Amino acid sequence: MAEFFSYLSRPEVDGRQIGITGASGGGNQTMYAGAWDERFSGVVPVCSVGNYQAYLGAACCMCEVVPGALRFTEEGNILGLTAPRGLMVVNATRDAVQFSVAEARKSLAWAQPIFALYGHADHLKHAIFESPQHPYTKALLECRPRLDRRPMRLPVIDDFMKGTGAANYDERPRGVKDTDAVILEVKSLNKTFFLKEGFFGKRAVPAVKDVSFRLAKGKTLGLVGESGSGKTTVGLTLMRLHDATSGEVLFEGRNLLDLSDKEMMAYRRRIQIIFQNP
Repeated sequence: MAEFFSYLSRPEVDGRQIGITGASGGGNQTMYAGAWDERFSGVVPVCSVGNYQAYLGAACCMCEVVPGALRFTEEGNILGLTAPRGLMVVNATRDAVQFSVAEARKSLAWAQPIFALYGHADHLKHAIFESPQHPYTKALLECRPRLDRRPMRLPVIDDFMKGTGAANYDERPRGVKDTDAVILEVKSLNKTFFLKEGFFGKRAVPAVKDVSFRLAKGKTLGLVGESGSGKTTVGLTLMRLHDATSGEVLFEGRNLLDLSDKEMMAYRRRIQIIFQNP
């Protein structure tokens, strides 16, 4: 961040016309940077403003929930630190409740008197996007998985931009049959971590114990368990990001645990982790 701010002092940069914007997590950074650095004459957080109280009930990440902030302030006061410079808060009607138009308006109600105190109430704007207009944005929304459709593959943006969307895909049948091709089979997978105890001792901590399952091609399998039960460790071990203690991971009939690092590279292009809140 310090390196970024150093660019603001470069001779070719007009310090009177510097703005900052970003969406989601970038919107949070936009809000805080705009509040702290008065060199930003325009601040536009996108799809990130709600209020701290709303975040507490929505399992948000640390970039949204500032520990202990509600003891002394609310998000509206952070927005007010931008005054009298320009601030435009952008919200979409199809967003999570904590970033909804209604929750954002609560914060804007806190900030409005601060802008008015400076005599620049007109420098605070609230832009609401009710429906997408650009083809790319429409395609992005259409790519969301739907409960009423089960296409053979999930559509991507190019499908909708080229007019070959999910409506043209064959439907996947529900359920699993014995005759379905198996793409992944896990047999008696075990993963044990070892912790040091004392100078020479160590203690075994079993994280995954005798896990077996089969995944048919074109199907979805969910692992359900309480926090700390080993779900993530199973996934990381399947990817060989953890070394399995024992067991087999058969992908298209080949045991991934027996592959060399070079052989595994080819499979890493086909097997990937999609992290939560990417």
